[in-house]
Amino acid sequence: MERVLERKIALGGFVAAALFWLLDSFIDVYIFNEGSLPGQIFEPGLYEIYFRSVVGLVIIMYGLYAQSMQLQRRRLEAALEDARKYVLLRPAKSIASSNLIVIGGIALAICIWLLDVFVRTYFFGEGTLFEQIFSPRLSELYLRSLVAVLIIMFSFLVRKLVYRQEIMELALKEAYNELKTAKEHLERIVTSIDEGLMVIDRDYLITDINPVIERLSGLKKEEIIGKHCYEISHKSNKPCEGKDDICPAKDIFNTGASLMATHKHFDRNGKVSYVEVMGSPIKDEDGEVTHMIEVSRDVTERKAAAVSLKRAHDELRTLDELKTNIISNVSHELRTPITIAKGALELVSEIEDSKTRETLIKKALDAVTRQNMIVEDLVSASRLSDVMVTGDLVMEDVSIKGLMQLAVSELEGAASAKGIKLSLDLEENLPHIKADYKKLKHGMKNLLNNAVKFTDKGSVNVNVADKGDSIEICVKDTGIGMAKEHYDAIFKNLYQIDASSTRRYGGTGMGLAIAKNIVEAHGGKIWVESEIGKGSSFFVSLPKN
Repeated sequence: MERVLERKIALGGFVAAALFWLLDSFIDVYIFNEGSLPGQIFEPGLYEIYFRSVVGLVIIMYGLYAQSMQLQRRRLEAALEDARKYVLLRPAKSIASSNLIVIGGIALAICIWLLDVFVRTYFFGEGTLFEQIFSPRLSELYLRSLVAVLIIMFSFLVRKLVYRQEIMELALKEAYNELKTAKEHLERIVTSIDEGLMVIDRDYLITDINPVIERLSGLKKEEIIGKHCYEISHKSNKPCEGKDDICPAKDIFNTGASLMATHKHFDRNGKVSYVEVMGSPIKDEDGEVTHMIEVSRDVTERKAAAVSLKRAHDELRTLDELKTNIISNVSHELRTPITIAKGALELVSEIEDSKTRETLIKKALDAVTRQNMIVEDLVSASRLSDVMVTGDLVMEDVSIKGLMQLAVSELEGAASAKGIKLSLDLEENLPHIKADYKKLKHGMKNLLNNAVKFTDKGSVNVNVADKGDSIEICVKDTGIGMAKEHYDAIFKNLYQIDASSTRRYGGTGMGLAIAKNIVEAHGGKIWVESEIGKGSSFFVSLPKN
């Protein structure tokens, strides 16, 4: 519509020039009786041609200038619709300049008046210069006045257009300054926030970031802008997928709703960090989502704390379950030897056969020995700290040969009762070592008891060898064995591979933990090698000094 108006302004200049030609012809014929109308229109005199051409050219020039001003005004109005409030901002120099346009129009009208006087006098010989200026004919007065009025009217029109243009330019300049200030203020805010900020378009391309994103990714801004978000955050060649890796950008572009998720991000060195992502849509004037803002917060430490808390909770729950099982097992283990010993001793008084009486007494003694081991385990379990055990060691010269022979002999009854062959292989000339005899013997008996307990048939073999700086003891059985994932765990206090096996085989779940603690208190090492269904081999390495 505005472009049509601009064309009409330019066309109006040409039409006004043509109408002036016709008007002047009409006045010359019907008011001043100068020839016929066709003659004035198509065959005017030289003066009429000159005069009408000059006036027509001035009118056309003003029309073209007015068109140019209207075009400039339209462009400015497109940039800023309402600029009335900027009227007071016009400087005095600008106001004076616009008034000069009107003054120039008046001066131009006077100049054309004088030019016409000069031309009529010196080119067409119509009277003197004085007569043409002060006593012109009525037709000359009319024409000069008409032209002057038209020129002055056009000057007022041009001044109005210039006035509008100046106001629009002031408004546009002010709006630009406000926009620039707002942009700088927004950039300062974005730069100062602690969270990472990323702007992403519908193609998942990053269009802007703040410095925090550079720190999180380990990349510079120019390395990030124009890349896909999943290339930077996930080191992937495709968007996130799956329940465990929700893509906020995909969901926001599909639904237009904000979304929060926790993502696993990678920096340029492959270091993993956990980031809490909050995505919000950016919509155009039609309500379509064109971009999204993704705000990222590094929650790696919080995530690690949550994982540690969960691990501690799981361990506490496991320990609580173990405690319940251990209390149940210990009460059972304590009652069993007492019941056996009581029954055997009651029978002794009723049986006269000396051999049978001896067997019953031995059975009662084995039961008491077993109960004594359980009590010792319970006492030792309450003092499993390495420092406490080490501080309580009573070091002396110990014959490892004699210690192992005694430990094996005390377990022969339990092995024989299960039909298991218990054997001891000793290397010749085994040296003495520095050790706490009582505690070391207790630890070795726990190893032997564990082997006998978890062996249903076959054998348990004990081998003792001199390895130079150390003595190595190997307790090998043909029992149930275990998987590798349990190798370290079985030496933890109260650990049980399977609660049901404890009920089946008995025990408190503390024997191996106590054995490990005693061995390490002596500066030694203990480890296991095993295969499910084929048995286990427990190794102990003790320094000689």
